Amino acid sequence: EIKECDWSSDVCSSDLCLSCPVVKMCYDHGIANDEQGVWGGIYIYAGAIDKQRNMHKTPEVWKRLKKKHVY
Repeated sequence: EIKECDWSSDVCSSDLCLSCPVVKMCYDHGIANDEQGVWGGIYIYAGAIDKQRNMHKTPEVWKRLKKKHVY
């Protein structure tokens, strides 16, 4: 089932990314290549986690992301 997403909604982007089989590779690529945007469910700017754009994430979402990314 394809889900319509409002990418400003953390629930949507996090759930979609966390269910993806390549979420860790996506995040690693974003970091390694100085990317900008959502990579592996996390907003990245210039290859680093953008704290301001990720402020809306709850501790539970961060816990789930860290479990997937192991960073």
